[in-house]
Amino acid sequence: GSGSLLICCRPGEADPLVEAIRALEIPVRRIGEVLDREPGVEAAGGEGPRKLPSFEVDEITRLFGGEPGGEDNVPPGGMPGKNQGGY
Repeated sequence: GSGSLLICCRPGEADPLVEAIRALEIPVRRIGEVLDREPGVEAAGGEGPRKLPSFEVDEITRLFGGEPGGEDNVPPGGMPGKNQGGY
């Protein structure tokens, strides 16, 4: 969902990473894996794989001018990190 953080890592590093995050008492869950296949994202479940929609730009990027028509939403002085030293 919106506000979630997705982390991608090498397969052998996933379990130690999950354990380290849990040790910080942060909820974490492995939700998938990257496979060497055609481009796109599929969800696998009890009903079998199904293709998920693809978005060129997420809602936060779009809000701050990441696509045509979004420039009016950029805060005065621009986006943090883009021209102000950032995060």
